[in-house]
Amino acid sequence: MTNAITVLALGFFLGMRHATDADHVIAVATIVSRERSSRAAAVIGAAWGLGHTLTILVVGGAIILLGWVIPPRVGMSMEMAVGFMLCLLGLANLRGITGWLRETVDAARNGSTHHVHSHAHRHGGPAVGAGEHAFHSRLEWVSRQDMEKAVQTIVHLAMIWEEKA
Repeated sequence: MTNAITVLALGFFLGMRHATDADHVIAVATIVSRERSSRAAAVIGAAWGLGHTLTILVVGGAIILLGWVIPPRVGMSMEMAVGFMLCLLGLANLRGITGWLRETVDAARNGSTHHVHSHAHRHGGPAVGAGEHAFHSRLEWVSRQDMEKAVQTIVHLAMIWEEKA
């Protein structure tokens, strides 16, 4: 009985370690961050986790019970597929950030004093505080001055990164 509990505990903790691998964190964060509510994000995250767990149980069970051996070439192909998926998820994140920047710059160029939008977002955009007001209401807005300051900050950061490259 102690052996079974030890094996289950080891499996649980190895599974937790596996779940915190970069590819899993990126995949879940990309999918969940597009949701407007925490509840919807939690449901999608839980569904992703359940689907992933069931896949591991079915494939792992087949490997153990049926004595299947995954050839190295197939294993490497699977790793390559994961790499491509991570690249696609990264591009999706970049597309979201560049869309936010495009809206910001367009609003500033057009002399808009209010920036109203209905898409999901994080307060302050991608890690740049921009002084928004009336979050998630019909009156949500950011002043032109605040947006100009955010754009200046981004340009300044880009220049620092370029100097360090």
